Amino acid sequence: QYIIRRLGPTPTLIVGTYRPNEIDAGHPLTRTLEGFEGDRRFTQITLGPLAPEEHREFLKTLTGGTEIADELAKRLLETTDGNPFFTKEMVRSLLDAGSIAQDKTGAWSLSGGLDISSEALPATIQQAVKKRIAGLPDDLRKVLATASVMGRTFDFEDLEALVGDDLDVDEAVDRFIQDGLLEEDRQSRGDRLTFASAVVREVLYGELPRRKRRTTHRKYAAQLEKRHTGRLDRIYPQLVHHYFEGDVPAKTVEFGLLHAKKSLEAFGHEEAIRSARTALEFLDEDWEGDPALEGEARMLLAQGLQMSGQVSEGLSEAATAIKIFEREDKADHLVTILLSAARTAWHARQTEEARRWAEM
Repeated sequence: QYIIRRLGPTPTLIVGTYRPNEIDAGHPLTRTLEGFEGDRRFTQITLGPLAPEEHREFLKTLTGGTEIADELAKRLLETTDGNPFFTKEMVRSLLDAGSIAQDKTGAWSLSGGLDISSEALPATIQQAVKKRIAGLPDDLRKVLATASVMGRTFDFEDLEALVGDDLDVDEAVDRFIQDGLLEEDRQSRGDRLTFASAVVREVLYGELPRRKRRTTHRKYAAQLEKRHTGRLDRIYPQLVHHYFEGDVPAKTVEFGLLHAKKSLEAFGHEEAIRSARTALEFLDEDWEGDPALEGEARMLLAQGLQMSGQVSEGLSEAATAIKIFEREDKADHLVTILLSAARTAWHARQTEEARRWAEM
């Protein structure tokens, strides 16, 4: 501050940067900034996250000016929240791992499934986030870690119930909002909160021991199911996810099949495929429930694949479902899948397959 004052009469431009969340009201820099308020030679600029188009241009510079595929640009924007530092580190890490590559058109695109998880985040990003939350007391970190299991967006009421009476959740949330870790979701009805950064949420989630994660997912799923009794169809995706992560086979299969059926009725083939495959994760040789449920899951998966245009894959799943229903003597299910498979084969001009299934 002394040097800047002394250089005031000279034509000298001084630029400084800092991260607002790393200083508090008592920090010397805060007093320095307050001391320059009102000075016509002083201005303060708050840099927000990059807008989608700016972010895309930034990605081009990181990949040598080459075009970026829409899906890759979208996924990276969602993952990094438009933070340039996170974006740079993420792209560097993905390039090193071969997770992104140039397609036939020369544009950079996903070279495989890009499921951004805490394990996939570069160490540099994880260290930056850990440094940011390191100053929080243990009880507050416990509340924030619990929230990370619930998802990017969640209800305050659910968080309060999950944490219990040991901690003042209301006071903790006020602190998180003040520190810019959480935001109030003003577009939703009710008291909903959202993590300001998807990366912060991922790092917090990744720090939790696996056993603690499973237990919290299980508790949250049971809590959601109880609170939404009579209108569970609204939260099928959450129930499938949390029961799956909580390692509860029966509930995962039950809600996975229900959600797949509902999605197919609404022509949501992607959701149907995802839910059916999630259910099938538990419908293996260790499954102790009704064996015919595997056939039902494969039938729903077949219908979803066919709806999405993946005819060959859909017919393959249908053939497996047919074998299961034959083995379990489920005539009603068998007729349903045979008719569906025959119709699909006929439209795909696979006449011999269509004839065989129609005759069956």
